[in-house]
Formats: sequence, C-alpha cells, structure tokens
Amino acid sequence: MNAKIEEEKKKKKKKKKKKKKKKKKKKKKKKKKKKKKKKKKKKKKKKKKKKKKKKKKKKKKFYYVHADPIQPWHPPFQ
Repeated sequence: MNAKIEEEKKKKKKKKKKKKKKKKKKKKKKKKKKKKKKKKKKKKKKKKKKKKKKKKKKKKKFYYVHADPIQPWHPPFQ
C-alpha cells in the first residue's frame, strides 16, 4: 500500500514542474527589418542627381581649321 501512495505523490510533483515552464514566451524580434529598407532608398536618390549634372558641362570647342587659300603652309590657330 505504501509503495502505491509514494508513486502517486511523485506523479503529482512532476505535473506541477511542467506547468511552471510554460510562461516564457516574448515576441520582440520584428522591428529590426524595417530600418534597413529606408537607408537603401536614400542612396538611390543621390545617384540620380549626379547623372543630371554631367550633361550640362559638355560643349564642343570650335577650332578654326581652315587656313587661308593664299598661305596654305600656315598652322591652324588653336
């Protein structure tokens, strides 16, 4: 009789320990992925401004290559 009572007491103690382990669930890992996408958008806007500046500066310099028909040995003015 005593052996059966001791086994029932051990089973009750094991059930109480399992219930205590079920209170550790915290969700705090979802706000770090949104900050990386905003930094990539700012870099794309800066690259578009650099392309617009390069188009305005190119002007072909007009060299007067035609020499006088009377003096063909003259070098062209630069």
